[in-house]
Amino acid sequence: MTLGFGILAALATQARGQTGLSGELRVVSDVRIAGRLHVSAREIRAVLKTRPPSLLPWREKPALRMDFLRADTLAIESVCRQHGYLDARAHARVAPGSDPREAIVTFVIEEGQRSRVGAVTLAGVYAYPIGQLRRHLLARPGSPFNPAYVIVDTTRISRAYQERGYIPHVIASVAREALRVHVRYDVSEGPLYHFGDVLVITPGETHVRESLIRRELLIKRARSTAIRASSARSSACTRPGSSARCR
Repeated sequence: MTLGFGILAALATQARGQTGLSGELRVVSDVRIAGRLHVSAREIRAVLKTRPPSLLPWREKPALRMDFLRADTLAIESVCRQHGYLDARAHARVAPGSDPREAIVTFVIEEGQRSRVGAVTLAGVYAYPIGQLRRHLLARPGSPFNPAYVIVDTTRISRAYQERGYIPHVIASVAREALRVHVRYDVSEGPLYHFGDVLVITPGETHVRESLIRRELLIKRARSTAIRASSARSSACTRPGSSARCR
């Protein structure tokens, strides 16, 4: 009998423990943003994994997840840095709601001061007019510094050269001085590439002379590989109904 009461007591204790564990699961009743000054709330909310409850009353409220909170603080800091706030910091604060199982999440943001682009240097540029190349860049003196600009500009410089027949190697570097970020792009242009032999291969007998086919080709032997501009011009000439004048 004593053993029986002991087993019942153990089962009851285990049941109470499971009830307590299930009660620890909390749901989000509201998501707030505090400390924001310049970065729009819409941009911040767009990157959050922690979501407020649906406006539809029959939908379940989202669960409160600590991993989401950690990811959200990093995402908020990243959004702020895209606007030039390189020293931005964010942390999450969880407060109880009206119901013990509900939690109010507040993301507190410290934007800090905005950093702007200082000098933009293009080194090793000889085959491409620097003035034209600068028009391709997103990083411009005086504009808010976005770290992503450096990656995009590197790609843009490379593409601009490729359109002229080069395959360059571009290295970007930044140097921060207080609230100024100086950007430098070192370009190794490499040689100007030309096409080699161009073969016209037909699977069977063709009724069109090869000379006529070659006349329409943009790729010709010894021509520079910079064919993108001429390709676009050719497309405009051959487009039905086009009024473009082509030479």
